[in-house]
Amino acid sequence: IGDVKLLYLIPSARGRGLGEVLHDYVIQVFQQVGVVKARLSVSPTNERAMAFYTKHGWQPLGPRPDLPEVTLMELTLPQD
Repeated sequence: IGDVKLLYLIPSARGRGLGEVLHDYVIQVFQQVGVVKARLSVSPTNERAMAFYTKHGWQPLGPRPDLPEVTLMELTLPQD
């Protein structure tokens, strides 16, 4: 399982498709090294991030056991 520590764009870089590029790059790197699932944490109050991850197929697993104020999300990566 690949662990995404942080996907973040500064506010001035948002809304220009750079999030798509960054996300695609992370997925590509994970696939190259054989990762089949990825996980990340996101604040459930960050509606923009939640929508972005959901749009890209990430599924919420519920609160993180060690940090219940954030939501743990998982993505099954497409395999070639």
